[in-house]
Amino acid sequence: TGMKTSYTYDGAGRFSYAEEKKGSTLNSSWQYCYDLAGNLTSQGTAEGCPRGTTYTINDAQQITAKNGSTTNWSYDTEGHETAGASTPEGTRTGEKWSDHSQLTSLTVSDSTYEGRYGSTDQSERIKLGDTYFHNGPLGLSATSTAGVDTGFNREPGGTLNSMTRDGKTYF
Repeated sequence: TGMKTSYTYDGAGRFSYAEEKKGSTLNSSWQYCYDLAGNLTSQGTAEGCPRGTTYTINDAQQITAKNGSTTNWSYDTEGHETAGASTPEGTRTGEKWSDHSQLTSLTVSDSTYEGRYGSTDQSERIKLGDTYFHNGPLGLSATSTAGVDTGFNREPGGTLNSMTRDGKTYF
C-alpha cells in the first residue's frame, strides 16, 4: 500500500505522536500530551499540545473531567474508577475491581466485559471480553480477537517497534 507510519516519543519515553503517510501525503496522525506526573492530558490528530480532547486530573491522579465535563466520572473508596465518560463506544459503568486492584468487569453501553489475569498484579492481563492477551518477557506480545491476531514486535529494551496483523506489518 506504500503507507509508512512514524512514531515520536517525548523526553520521558512516552509515545507522543504518530503519523501515517503515503509518500509525502499525510493520511492520518495521532497526538498524545502528558502533564509532569505522566498523566494523559489531551489527545488529538494535529501535532502540538494541547490538542482535541482534554482531560482534567485531580491530586489523586484520577481523571475528573473530559473536555471540561465532569459527568459520569466516579471512583470507589480505594480510588478505582467505577464509571467513566462517554466514548464513541459508549459510557463505561459498573467497573468492578479485585482485591489486587485488577479490573474484573465493566459495562460499555449494553455490553459487559469480564477481565482475567494470570497473576496478582496488572502485568499479565490474559482476557478482557472477547480479546485474549499474550505476554512475553518484554510486555504485551500479541492479542487475539474473534480469530484476528495482532503481533507486537519490540526492541530488546521493550520499546514497541512494529505491529503485524493479517500478514501486514505496521511501523
